[in-house]
Amino acid sequence: HQKWSQMATTEFMKRSFQDQEGKYIIDEHYSELLGENASSSEQRCWQLLSKLSKGLNDGQQKGEYTKPGGYAIYCSHRDSVISHYQSQPGKGVKARDQTHRRIILTTEKQREKAALEEQQKKALEEKHKELQRAQQVEGKRHEERMQQMETKFEEEKRLQVEELERAMERKLAEQEDLIKKNYHEKAELMRQEIDQLKDKIGNISQNFFQQTAMPLIETGVDVFSKILHFKLMKSALKVSPV
Repeated sequence: HQKWSQMATTEFMKRSFQDQEGKYIIDEHYSELLGENASSSEQRCWQLLSKLSKGLNDGQQKGEYTKPGGYAIYCSHRDSVISHYQSQPGKGVKARDQTHRRIILTTEKQREKAALEEQQKKALEEKHKELQRAQQVEGKRHEERMQQMETKFEEEKRLQVEELERAMERKLAEQEDLIKKNYHEKAELMRQEIDQLKDKIGNISQNFFQQTAMPLIETGVDVFSKILHFKLMKSALKVSPV
């Protein structure tokens, strides 16, 4: 390092002494001024762009550009920023470079954000479709279960009615026999038993499934559906945009 430093110093002194008209020193000074001017221009450009881009950044944070048609609005606001920036005087040599750098960075961030939100939106839509599919499947299963249970109830009811009707026919025959034998008191008791059987048959013939069993089953299914809905919605929230 010391060797190279000495060589640079020697070369500088050599050129300085040979440079009778001061061209070397002037060129060096000019280069320094260019560097300072570029740095100052870059700083002014960034400050101006930051000020002009405030509305653009606010729109990004509020999600205005991620809504339907938002990208067209974003392009309009971006072009407005560029137009105002270009119309401002005193930006210096870095004016065009800073415009491009700033806009490129902003555009890339906007694209990344839009891509992420689109991915999250698709994931949420898929969860919603999954919820709908699960509800449709459960609804179909519920209908099938209801049909099976109703068929079973109807079959059991038919068997009970048939059994009671056979019992009533036997008692009617016994009652008729008692009347023929003048056992009127026993015949009256038999009539009462027959009336009770008729009442039982009438009660069973009513739609017991719809009036009694169905409300209980519907309550259970409703609770299950709500639990299923809650679980799927909880899962969907895990992928929703923050």
